[in-house]
Amino acid sequence: MDWRLQVLKQSFLSRVPFGQSLRLLKRRVFGYKPDAANLRYTLQNLDQMKSELEEIDRPVRGTVLEIGTGWFPAIPIMLSIEGAEHVYMTDLNRHMDDITFQATLEFLKEDRADLLERLSHIHGPDDISATYLSPFDVSQVRDGSIDLILSRTVMEHVPPEDIVHLLSSLRPKLATGGLMVHLIDNSDHLEFSDKSVSRINFLKWSRRKHAFINFLIKGGENRLRHHEYPGIFEHAGFDVVKERAYVDKTTLDIVPSISLERPFSEMTATQVATLTSIFVLAPSAGTNVQQSVE
Repeated sequence: MDWRLQVLKQSFLSRVPFGQSLRLLKRRVFGYKPDAANLRYTLQNLDQMKSELEEIDRPVRGTVLEIGTGWFPAIPIMLSIEGAEHVYMTDLNRHMDDITFQATLEFLKEDRADLLERLSHIHGPDDISATYLSPFDVSQVRDGSIDLILSRTVMEHVPPEDIVHLLSSLRPKLATGGLMVHLIDNSDHLEFSDKSVSRINFLKWSRRKHAFINFLIKGGENRLRHHEYPGIFEHAGFDVVKERAYVDKTTLDIVPSISLERPFSEMTATQVATLTSIFVLAPSAGTNVQQSVE
């Protein structure tokens, strides 16, 4: 689908007062089979985040809060059966329901045969140690009660000033020694549905055009690059304990041939082509940073 048509579709569903009801009706009538490739990628991303934590001897344990669970709770289910004591699933708007939970569970049973025995004991949300908070408000969580806060492909949708507000408001919720880990997709998400454009197509847009498209689809992306996040995290009261930057080689090769808007035209090709970021954060304490670029 052309990215322009995708914008119009998202704009319609996000703005009509019955958009959410339409989605629910469609699920109940036709079911809702998740995109298997996307869910496999979700599990891969989870493994990447867990690997970063394990490298600093901090395996996932205790109480975990996921920012932006979305429709398919693959991460909470996996965390629950892999040892997390409790998982808070959160969304600003309610996306997950019994239908999408079951669809996720069936996918995991088919895709992760090694976990089939543990998954077979799960029949619904009540069978995992999890709480779904939507619409989420930080006041719903006790101070000092969370061992790990994580997000996957969420931060790129949040304006910089709102990232500061969100993370600073979540900081008191962390237990002593608690951490955050965020996996961020810095690519143009409209490329998912229109492969005729590059993964940095939106970096060609003027600020005005970018703001207009974000207005149409109620959010969109902030277009921040990997190297801009540490300053935002610092402003929110966090140190970057560990970071990993994944440079997309195909994008790196085409950067010189693309007419980018400022400030992206003033960045290095590597800064522009870093399309996946992982940051492990701790409340500010002057911690040394381990950097990895791939």
